Amino acid sequence: MMLFSRASSSCCTKKNRIPASLIGRTLLTFGALSLASVIGTPLEAQKANKAVSVSKDSTFRTGKLSNGLTYFIRANKLPEKKAKLMLVVKAGSLQEDNDQIGMAHFVEHMAFNGTTRFPGNSVIPYLASLGVKFGSDMNAFTSWDRTVYEIAMPTDKPDNIKDGIDILASWAYGITFDSTEVVDERGVIVEEWRGRLNEGAHIQIKHDSVVFNGSKHSVRSPIGTVESIRATNPGPLKRFYRDWYRPNLMAVVAVGDISPAEIESVIRDKFKGFKNPSKERAIEKFPIPENKKPLFSVVVDSLIPSTSIGLLYKVPAIDNKGSEAILREAVAFSIFTSVANERLARLSRGTSSPFRGASVGASTLTPDQPVFSITVAAHAASPMASLEVALTEVERIAKHGVTEAELKEAKTALMRNHERSLEQKNKTASSAYAQSYMNQFVSNDKPEDPDTYAANYKLALEKVGNSDIIYMAGIWRLKENRVITISAPSRPGVMVPEPSSVLSVIDDVLHMDLQQYVYDDKDLSNTDILPNLPTPGKIVSRKEHANGIHEWLLSNGSRVFLRPSTTANEMVALYGESLGGFYRNSDSVGYVPASTTNTLIGMSGAGPFTAQELGKKLSDVRMLNGGPAIGPYDETVQVVTAVEAFETGLQVLTLQLLHPRLDTALIRRYQEQNEEMLKERVPRIEDEYRDTIILAMSKHHPFVREQMAADFSQINPEKSLQVFKDRFSDMSDFRYTIVGNFELDSIAPLVERYLASLPGGGRVEKPFDIGIRPPDGIIRKTVKGAKVDKASTLISFFGDFEVSRSSTTLLGVLQEIINTRLISRLREEMGAIYSPRVASNYSELPTVNYTLEIGFTSDPERVDDLTKATFEELKRLQTENISEAELNDVKQTFIKGFEASLKDDMTWSRRILFSDRMGIPFEKLTDDSFYKNLSADEIREAAKKYINLSRYAHFDLIPDKSAK
Repeated sequence: MMLFSRASSSCCTKKNRIPASLIGRTLLTFGALSLASVIGTPLEAQKANKAVSVSKDSTFRTGKLSNGLTYFIRANKLPEKKAKLMLVVKAGSLQEDNDQIGMAHFVEHMAFNGTTRFPGNSVIPYLASLGVKFGSDMNAFTSWDRTVYEIAMPTDKPDNIKDGIDILASWAYGITFDSTEVVDERGVIVEEWRGRLNEGAHIQIKHDSVVFNGSKHSVRSPIGTVESIRATNPGPLKRFYRDWYRPNLMAVVAVGDISPAEIESVIRDKFKGFKNPSKERAIEKFPIPENKKPLFSVVVDSLIPSTSIGLLYKVPAIDNKGSEAILREAVAFSIFTSVANERLARLSRGTSSPFRGASVGASTLTPDQPVFSITVAAHAASPMASLEVALTEVERIAKHGVTEAELKEAKTALMRNHERSLEQKNKTASSAYAQSYMNQFVSNDKPEDPDTYAANYKLALEKVGNSDIIYMAGIWRLKENRVITISAPSRPGVMVPEPSSVLSVIDDVLHMDLQQYVYDDKDLSNTDILPNLPTPGKIVSRKEHANGIHEWLLSNGSRVFLRPSTTANEMVALYGESLGGFYRNSDSVGYVPASTTNTLIGMSGAGPFTAQELGKKLSDVRMLNGGPAIGPYDETVQVVTAVEAFETGLQVLTLQLLHPRLDTALIRRYQEQNEEMLKERVPRIEDEYRDTIILAMSKHHPFVREQMAADFSQINPEKSLQVFKDRFSDMSDFRYTIVGNFELDSIAPLVERYLASLPGGGRVEKPFDIGIRPPDGIIRKTVKGAKVDKASTLISFFGDFEVSRSSTTLLGVLQEIINTRLISRLREEMGAIYSPRVASNYSELPTVNYTLEIGFTSDPERVDDLTKATFEELKRLQTENISEAELNDVKQTFIKGFEASLKDDMTWSRRILFSDRMGIPFEKLTDDSFYKNLSADEIREAAKKYINLSRYAHFDLIPDKSAK
């Protein structure tokens, strides 16, 4: 189960007219109309912490049952045949009594260990039989103010969603709290707690003790303490469940490929008999206490590599988030922070940078506590000078605002993002909607009308001016509710800033006579990306294959596979690859210049543009990803853009390939910074453990040792440029895929002009094999010296591999089954780990090989027992056929994953190139018979083949005897 961590999403409000509560929204997308624009992707949805717009249409239903339970239901077909279900409980660790520390989270665990409807942990295998994976598709998390259960349920069968709602109901009022299950689960949660231990955790804990200023948050970490976990018994768990798991503190969320009317009826039926307790406990608020004078937290520690200073301003949240006045403040704050960060970044890139880095921004300390912060990564010998320069730029904006050119650029960027958000409003993933409704419920936010919000945002953007920005920048001058944190290394020559010195610098900056910023950027508006377009080559021949795949041979020898689709109707993606790699150049120029080519050329820009200028030139273009890259054994190119920007993307790629440049000043700064960081690097036992694994798995190859040495003094920009030009001097053996929303006739001229025109002299290369190979036999290495009470274990199987559709699938099947079995054996039966890490992979370069890795963290005293149990499960896979239930579960997982992949253009890109390499007919690419016909015999034979008990590596990191 996931645990709450310090929020990183952005949100800030005002006191005495200081920033508004929509800062979080503006930092994510600079204003939005709909859920799609605010949240955009499931990952961004996890970062959002405020409710967002809810469309009022026939696809959406919300309401309350007579017992107070709230529900949100939306029909949404992204993705198809899937629905996101949530049970949201408006109670978390802040509601725990003194004898219940950690029990909000413990209750969440018990939901998966037995309900009246699903005894024991039977809910997990039941959902697995439907293709729902524990961890990725089914999970839960606990934070300070909420407990949330989630299921990503397939909707291909009529009763699935009904069963999903039934499971939510069983968690809401049917957890059984069997005493044996409670005792067994203690070990699992202790291992979850242990997995979060790290050598430097105490540094943040010390700062937090000051930042939280004695609030209940500082003593109510959702996971609890190891002592409270080990002492947990059913009594206090049941009391927490009885007090806080009640319908008027709950919401059911259902979003996906569903019928809202039908689901509303199911929710009413499943929850109608659920009653609130006769005596209801009130939800208390626990604000972070205010402080009139600055609070200081100074931590000096040997584990801190460099000095940093942070200014944190706690500001209250406010309502009326969608009003034009509040949005105007939010826009002004966004412009202030974006301009300030750009100025600070320019200073850090300078040849005599006053600091390593500095930034300003907004975040949340708790769900109800927005903060504004200024952070400076200072020079060890002159931290006060670093701080002064950073604060000077912030104060310069607070005095004069931004320049006319900066204001125009910022407004243009905000409006562009806003317009793009409007375009995407009907393309929102179900998980994003669900996340929004969860936040709306917990935060008691009212939904905003999207049309009103859009109109207000546009009006705010038009009206905002320099006076607004000056006003918002004044937040940094606040004296109340300010916390200053200082982190410094404990080594000779480091000046540890004194709190009084920090206050003195702040006072000095406030009294400086500052002039307006001088903005001297080039006007690039009339500068073409390519002054002279390349002379087109030719499409020499065309073939049409199955599944909508087309193949074109170009006049320079390269080949292009094209597959038009409307799956991602906003995107076109190009990917190209060729064998070769920078190892081919390592002998002539040296390993460091060859291996740093990507970094040095990438940071330098292309043609007449620096990297920053090129980025600014493309600020109006929806470039999602792109550029050339050189790996050890191959070269690649990529362009991913919006449909209308694809030609621009190809022009940029052409510029990068044909006109690379060197920004020697920036490269010199990069070299100096890295040499400085290497000198200050704090040796950690985790690094020794990692290095031990890398060296053992490469048999101490010299190139691997050189890579680990990271000798930045050997950087040579001219030699790196030589490597880049050589690798892309002949592209005749490149193979490309183009997928996305395009028509063949319209894209053919672009292919001829930008791909067929690239240099091609008939060069065909193979990877340069420098002889890095894994070890033979059995390797067992133990690294001692962990500073925390935690052991880390890695077991790796490896060997030669025959790449085919069946072999790659069977390797993935083994990964899935091993993971499930280790959860059952090591977690559920032994209570000795939280979650295993099982990963499989294969590589075709320089030789074809595979890896199958198993990892876990545990009590150091149990490493041997866990290792023994792991190998027992692996041997069982080799000697016994898996059960019909296991076979069905893994089939369902892979069939559903395969079906989903058929709707993903980027997966098609990889699949086409794989099939071409392996000679697999393209008509086989939609054939799922292999998954459906998968047999227990095949899995057992694969286990014998890929779990080679006479050739593997086993690594452990354990504490030394004296570690506390």
